[in-house]
Amino acid sequence: MKLTVLLLSVALHATTATAQDAPAAAPPNVILVAMDTTRADHLGAYGYARDTSPNLDRFARESVLFERCFSQSNETLTSFASAFTSRLPSDLAPLSYELFRVPDTVHTLPGVLQLHDYQTGGFVAGGHMVAAFGHDKGFDMYQDSWHFGSFFHTVPPALAWVDQRERERPFFLFVHGYDAHSPYAKPLYFEHLFDPDYQGPVDDILEDPIPLAIEKVWQGRYYPGIARPQVTRPVGERQIQVLHTDLFSLLALQDPSDGVPLAPRDLEHVVAHYDGSIAYADVQLGLLMTELDQRNLLESSVIIIMGDHGEDLFEHGHANHRISLHDASGHVPLLVRFPGGEHGGQRISTPVELLDIMPTVLDLVGAITPAGTRGHSLLPLVLDGTDPTRGSASISEGILPMASARSDTHRLILAGTLPGSPAFMQALSDARLDDPAFSLYRVGPGVEQRLDLSDPASQQQAATLLDVMRLAYADRPSSGDEEPPYLDPALIQLMRDKGYW
Repeated sequence: MKLTVLLLSVALHATTATAQDAPAAAPPNVILVAMDTTRADHLGAYGYARDTSPNLDRFARESVLFERCFSQSNETLTSFASAFTSRLPSDLAPLSYELFRVPDTVHTLPGVLQLHDYQTGGFVAGGHMVAAFGHDKGFDMYQDSWHFGSFFHTVPPALAWVDQRERERPFFLFVHGYDAHSPYAKPLYFEHLFDPDYQGPVDDILEDPIPLAIEKVWQGRYYPGIARPQVTRPVGERQIQVLHTDLFSLLALQDPSDGVPLAPRDLEHVVAHYDGSIAYADVQLGLLMTELDQRNLLESSVIIIMGDHGEDLFEHGHANHRISLHDASGHVPLLVRFPGGEHGGQRISTPVELLDIMPTVLDLVGAITPAGTRGHSLLPLVLDGTDPTRGSASISEGILPMASARSDTHRLILAGTLPGSPAFMQALSDARLDDPAFSLYRVGPGVEQRLDLSDPASQQQAATLLDVMRLAYADRPSSGDEEPPYLDPALIQLMRDKGYW
């Protein structure tokens, strides 16, 4: 191991110094940038052919890039809650739009950093990141007024907060944007950046005033006449619409002759729109890094860029996320730039998880990770490439009821029961792999193949992952209070208007 690596490790972990010792290194600032709805495999640094991310690619050359990072959920609401607590979403609260909220009793990353004298500021683009869901816990300043907005909206106030901070204390900054989120219609020329000559129906679909109209594309056909089902159920005094499961049930029953057929060329143009959205986010990212450099913060800060979940782009017949737990929605970017670009250019192929962000940051600043967390610090992988404590598979969950366990080579999905619920626990206990609720896939870079669970070799792989899943849900932490949190009626209406609830 190089001496510089050892010195960095010592400096990052130093918290005290005796009179005869050298002064302890100042704790680093920590800046976490979240690119919502961003697939890792649509970024140049991860091998994508289109030039979607020149600024992120430049950042990657000065960073440690984790080639295989997986999210614990396919939704913003639950994915960030998991990353900021290093727990599975269902460890925290029931997986329900009506009930989910980060409990007051659970330690969060910014909350622990506060205890270590960090100033903490969060600047998010609203939607499922609003404070009402508990995402503000541990932040001195939490701004969530831009709903489904961009880095264009969140970066300026974040930089203003940085400029107004107390200079003698370290800070933790969280900046979030929905730039790559549906409907993939971004300003200026970005939506047509990668396919400017296209003429066809996709642009009209993406500009439909009905939110998330792209979800009406199913198995290569567009069903403009299908109405979003107005299914409601009472929770306290609120009525929350249940949209997506019912919508896709209706789509599955449609007579194909009712739909407008879309050619492969049309579906490719949807992907071009998505890629343009990433390029728009990348421009904002470049501006942020330029501003941080001008403030001389690149030498004193650990900067992490993450995605919270990816996006299905017709690999399984549909677009958008939340509907599956395949790699399209679970494989996300994770890059860590150490102060001064130390370790820059290192690429780590060991599978890691968003659960690992909290333990890594706390390890970097010399803080103890709270009990009950599931992740592991990434520093051992960075410093010597090993981590004997890392598990054999990652767990992911969905509010549209599903859970999965993913190893290096396979993913087992259990659909139809809500993770953590009594029905789910019973399903794990009584599991039969010939149950159609289970599906097994061979996975890897550019590979996803459904396997026949009647095959003995596939059964063995599935049984191994089922054991991992059972272990993950054994002796579960408390999920907190199940009383519905108060949500402002205006927020409920906003989420309905945006096609979520």
